Amino acid sequence: NTLVHAGIHPTWTLADATIYANEVEKTLQGPDWLELLKNMYGNSPSRWNNNLQGWLRLRVLINIFTRMRYLSSDLALDFSETDAQPTDKSLKPWYECHENISHDSKVYFGHWASLQGKSNNKQFISIDGGCVWGGQLIAIRIEDCKQFKIAAKNKL
Repeated sequence: NTLVHAGIHPTWTLADATIYANEVEKTLQGPDWLELLKNMYGNSPSRWNNNLQGWLRLRVLINIFTRMRYLSSDLALDFSETDAQPTDKSLKPWYECHENISHDSKVYFGHWASLQGKSNNKQFISIDGGCVWGGQLIAIRIEDCKQFKIAAKNKL
């Protein structure tokens, strides 16, 4: 079982994702953490490439882990679509593009309130019910993937 904020790039295995997450973590814990924070914002590059270096590499890694929802046919991140159904029908949810994670592994993800906890996928499980926007808080029992939803009392 794996928990990620937004997603795991379709070209990665879980081992790859762990290595890349550790790369970001190491930089955040090192002497250049402030420079990382100054350089992490932006939509470019939008495609993962293992040859990327420096702040561009770290930025795309952070964007994949924290902002990814839809991908284009060439696996570029789309930052504009946030709804459960894209207006651009050529875009696909990141989890529908995955082939590198064993089918017996489960990946739990958030950052997609409009899905309301429904990814229609038994392997990639959405747990964002949009609580911050007045939706629901979702808890999940890992053993059987049963979801428990609690309605939000107020929007933030």
